[in-house]
Amino acid sequence: MKNGMPDYLIIEKELREKIEKGEYKSGERIPTEVQLCEKYKVSRITLRKALSILEAEGYIYRITGKGTFVIPSEKRDEAKIIKERQKEIKKLNKGVAILVPCITFTIFSGIVRGAEDYLREENYHLLLGNYDNNPEKEREYMEMFTERGIEGFIVSANYFSNQNSYYEELIKKNIPFVFADTPLEKFKADLIATNNIKGAYLGTKYLISRGCKKIAFLSALMILYSSERRFMGFRKAMEEGGLKPDEKIIKHGYATEEFGYDSIKEIMKKEKIDGIFSANEPITVGIVKALKDMNISKDDIKIVSFDQPVLPNGTDYDVKLIKQPRYEIGKISAKILLERIKEKKKGINSIYKEILLEPIIE
Repeated sequence: MKNGMPDYLIIEKELREKIEKGEYKSGERIPTEVQLCEKYKVSRITLRKALSILEAEGYIYRITGKGTFVIPSEKRDEAKIIKERQKEIKKLNKGVAILVPCITFTIFSGIVRGAEDYLREENYHLLLGNYDNNPEKEREYMEMFTERGIEGFIVSANYFSNQNSYYEELIKKNIPFVFADTPLEKFKADLIATNNIKGAYLGTKYLISRGCKKIAFLSALMILYSSERRFMGFRKAMEEGGLKPDEKIIKHGYATEEFGYDSIKEIMKKEKIDGIFSANEPITVGIVKALKDMNISKDDIKIVSFDQPVLPNGTDYDVKLIKQPRYEIGKISAKILLERIKEKKKGINSIYKEILLEPIIE
């Protein structure tokens, strides 16, 4: 920002002056987005704001894969009319966005499908942003989708999402958002998720019923909503079964195969365990790979895992699954979001809901 003026307006003004002075001639392609970003030292999001204004004013037009071109001055009024018509058409195309940290996780792919199916029935289209656990990418998606005029967001947050300042912008702009699977406690919104405490409780009870007495617990970071609650369910079942959770075989880290692999090898070098509770599917994959590499017999260990991990070929370990109602989470999240959108239009503010759905043990 310079002299109180946002960067995108400064860029828009300078490019417009170059076009009006003939430095960028009619029909000529202007520098690429990459070149302009380097020149002005701004992000693509900021640059595209400037270009969008110039396009709306009839100065430029864009061709995907070819670049951005200057519209001849005598055709600018015509270009403005076309742009206004496009805006009117856009108003008729109702849309919301869904943001997930990793679309390859079965929980998130299921949530997206459930939301998409419900929204299609309600004549809404759905924009997807897979932000790769990156708060900056999450923010960029929010900003970009907001600029496109979407009416609300379904968000599956993660432990880095607290670094994304755009949630505050959504609140200021009065754009509704609903949390699916994982919330951010600093922001009040509806939450639709699995009953994580009950799922972990039932999974741990299963291990105890199979004779397990020394059960390892592996999960993502404890600052996560789901990790905290799954540990609560684990601890409750252990205590009811007369077993004391052993800190030496309880591990928390990033939800990756590497963490699962390294952690279980470290545990089994020092401790004799007969059961494993894995709170996240990628961690489970790493656990199974480690057990296989250590030649641990399936008869010597029992495993329970949240979600539906895709295990390596040739794996014969019996993994009991705690399946989340992912499709229903997505569907109900979409339903609640549309209710919020309708309430906003009517000026209604109702109490936020927390809806916890029952997991299935298979």
